[in-house]
Amino acid sequence: MKNKNAFLESLEHAFELEKKYDVPAVDILLISLNMEGVNYPFLDSKRVRFKMSPYLINEEFYLALTNTKDSRWTHNGKKLLFEKKPIADAELAENDTCDSTYFRKFVNIKGHKIGTEMTINSNNRRKCSGCKFCGTYQLNSAKGDEDDLTSPLKLRKRINHVLINEKLEDLSYVRGISIVTGCFKNEKETLEHILMLNDVLKNNYNFKGELKYMGSQMTSLKSLKKIAEYVNPATIAMTIECFTRRDQMLKPKKRVSLEKSREILNSAKALGIGTTILYIQGLDPLDIFAEEIKKYIPVLTNFPIINTMQEYAPGQADLRHPSANKIDYYLNARKILENIFKDKNLKPKVWQDYRGLFFTKYNGEKLNGIKI
Repeated sequence: MKNKNAFLESLEHAFELEKKYDVPAVDILLISLNMEGVNYPFLDSKRVRFKMSPYLINEEFYLALTNTKDSRWTHNGKKLLFEKKPIADAELAENDTCDSTYFRKFVNIKGHKIGTEMTINSNNRRKCSGCKFCGTYQLNSAKGDEDDLTSPLKLRKRINHVLINEKLEDLSYVRGISIVTGCFKNEKETLEHILMLNDVLKNNYNFKGELKYMGSQMTSLKSLKKIAEYVNPATIAMTIECFTRRDQMLKPKKRVSLEKSREILNSAKALGIGTTILYIQGLDPLDIFAEEIKKYIPVLTNFPIINTMQEYAPGQADLRHPSANKIDYYLNARKILENIFKDKNLKPKVWQDYRGLFFTKYNGEKLNGIKI
């Protein structure tokens, strides 16, 4: 049976596309790998994550991929291979769970590598289901019932464990914490959760950075004003996900209209809250993507977080728009974003988006800085 996520024909194909689109071959390889997934036979898990260093460039990247037995990409414990040809050194992978609390954007401080950005999956995402393209609810849980961090006691227990594991005294080095949750019953519970996290993290763990909510349940001006007042600095990353077939793709709680989403982001921006959107590349035709993404430019303070679609569960590949079944679609999407944002002082952050469209270059310029 044909692998519906295998878009790259060969390594030679990547270099041909590099010349055609003026996109680095390493970016093309990483985009392809993210969608096809990797065969990692040493773990019986649906998803894995690991650090790798491509031979084409002297940089390290971190990937979170589906563990796919029929993928042409294989990880043998030391190297990453495409069709049996080594293309990168790779560290051992670990299970990518639905409840992980982990760090990104690592820096060296006093000879110790410390993550300055943290992600907290805080609301039992195993019980969150309904969006057609997602499969988080099907993933394993590393901590069992501890993936519910909706009370101060449970949150402190998890943070204490993380600090011990990372050999940290507190969260004073952390510049940003992203809150990734399953949907709450309503906006009120969502707001209470954000305020609780803010209180515990700042008062108990010396966190002085930015709190970033990723979701779609902060919709009222009243709630936004509360966040602006009590959570400072703050960012709202609205989970837009797609521009078409929203009634089909999204669970009801996430079906905020596109016009309403821009109103919310505009209000947040006016209150001094940072703004961005999360979007899944592959669900919409490119003409609609270009038309709609332009409308968000006035309300964004950060470059949109664009994720290529991964097949969490069998059959999800069929959700892609037919035009998204070729690698050219994603390279053209890059060009669209570069053209739309060329006069804006916004760039993609590789450490923030492990399955994005940009890894080494953006608008012809090298993407410097931290990648992991």
